[in-house]
Amino acid sequence: VLQNVENTDELIIEYYNNLQGAEEQNPGNLINNPEEYESQSDNQIVYIRITDPTSDLNCFAIEAIELIVEPLPDIIAPERLSVCDDETGGSTTDELASFDLFSKIEEITQGDQTILVNFYEDEALENQITDTENFVNTQANPQVVYVEAVDLDTDCTKTTTLTIEVI
Repeated sequence: VLQNVENTDELIIEYYNNLQGAEEQNPGNLINNPEEYESQSDNQIVYIRITDPTSDLNCFAIEAIELIVEPLPDIIAPERLSVCDDETGGSTTDELASFDLFSKIEEITQGDQTILVNFYEDEALENQITDTENFVNTQANPQVVYVEAVDLDTDCTKTTTLTIEVI
């Protein structure tokens, strides 16, 4: 189909949940929103039909692709991390202290070395905490720190939270 096509933007690309649907262009088997499609099972096969509408011969090709659903990282929500008020903010009564977030990684990952853990100040995971061994709380006591776990084998991610508190 693609060998003699000059403008691939003109191709019609459709996704179907079975081969017969792709061959017959059965609307009942058409995946209407492929960007939002949820796999029906592990290792599901879907079919891509590529049609050249400019061809007088009604040329098309069908390719099968396997959707592999990888598991999310197996993590747990960690216990609250509490530290005594120190002189980080200049006083022992200002509720500012230095936290060792790094010390919670083994608890979160349950010792799984194939999981990378990142800490963030915001739920959108935009403000990453870079000094995880000396993080000074930035919000009122207690503060929620957002945790992103990345499986290094699959790149799948899962999030949880860690509550930090100055006592």
